[in-house]
Amino acid sequence: MFGIIYSMNEYERGIVPISEFPIVGKVFRELDLAIGKKGLPVASRDFILEHGSKLEVVGRTREVEGILKNEPVLVVANHEHEVETMALYAALLQRDDIFTVGVAALQGIGPNFSEHLMPVYVRPSSVDPSEMKLSSRIGRALNLGTDMPENAHELNKASIDRAAQTISDGGLVIMFPSGARKKNIWSPGVGHLMTNINKDCGAYIVKAHIKGASDLDFLRLIPGLKRLMPPLKVTFGKPRRVIDYFKEEVKPKELVAQLQDEYTEWLEQKDLVRE
Repeated sequence: MFGIIYSMNEYERGIVPISEFPIVGKVFRELDLAIGKKGLPVASRDFILEHGSKLEVVGRTREVEGILKNEPVLVVANHEHEVETMALYAALLQRDDIFTVGVAALQGIGPNFSEHLMPVYVRPSSVDPSEMKLSSRIGRALNLGTDMPENAHELNKASIDRAAQTISDGGLVIMFPSGARKKNIWSPGVGHLMTNINKDCGAYIVKAHIKGASDLDFLRLIPGLKRLMPPLKVTFGKPRRVIDYFKEEVKPKELVAQLQDEYTEWLEQKDLVRE
């Protein structure tokens, strides 16, 4: 849901943030206020329920709950459409140190959400149209490109470094490694993030999969139609310690391939691919 029209030029520039857009702007202003009052998980859960969606959470065992609530952890998840972010936030337990590595334009949602965002800049030309979400394809079709800061690479690296430090300090960071792509092609950023985590901090990595999202997620905001949308389901995998990936020397690029292979194998084992 957070991704609606994020690729539009005005939104990326910050000239017209999403909180000021017609119809959806009011919705996101209210959400941002709720995040400030209730925290990200509770506000997201209330938001989903208020907009007629049902949420099922699977695999949140006592072990997983303890890690998601109290431990340093990286959560990696799919993000082929729009509403996956909201569903995942809603499936988490309340804590103050939840952060997401996400597209910089999402700062336009509001100041409270921005406190949870580690912004990165994605160049649309680097993603083939066939791989893009509907909102991104619309922006490209209308020739609404994305303004990129000249130092985008440095800014992205700084956010990845900050994410690694946050986990090392005991926080929870969410990353959607496939980024703006609908296809499961993981970004090298997750490899660099894992490599930079302090290996003595006891951090975990937890896989998550969100089902029920689609290119029609925006209909969840429309009264009368929102209740026709499919329910959302978040499935968590068994946690694994980050240090286990570094028993032998491994390069970030190799680590990304390993993580993606493990994630794909997990989906097949849980029969989540056909879901």
